[in-house]
Amino acid sequence: MAFVDAQNILAKDQDFTESGSTTSFLDCSQKRNLGSGDPMALVFIITESADTADPAEQYTFALQSDSDPAFGTAITEAELTPDPATLIVGTRIVFPIPPSGDRYYRGYITLDGADADPGPQTIFPSISASCYVMPLFDLQKDASFAAGFTIF
Repeated sequence: MAFVDAQNILAKDQDFTESGSTTSFLDCSQKRNLGSGDPMALVFIITESADTADPAEQYTFALQSDSDPAFGTAITEAELTPDPATLIVGTRIVFPIPPSGDRYYRGYITLDGADADPGPQTIFPSISASCYVMPLFDLQKDASFAAGFTIF
């Protein structure tokens, strides 16, 4: 079991009822000396299962970066849209943080539901998650990784 430094917690049991970013972000300035040369990962952990009442609901998890802490021109480094039925309490979604990139990183969840009926919105996706940063080697092997990354 790994310990997570309080400064590396980006969201704690955050409720997402609409698309949005984690309540905090990671500053990778040289002063932080984060990871001491070890690969780092941004980890979402589901704390309240996804609402799966409607099959049209989708949840996309992303690792975003920017050179500005306001994230005015955020770049999506990686994203994953898992089957909503798999988003149960305890599920982890892991994004390795690129070793060279922008200074600031955050998690972002896009909630989507295509409501085919005209009139008032009837699909309201929701999920709760925590998000933190930790050394990649501290993760157990049962995590779901975003496609396109090689894990050493």
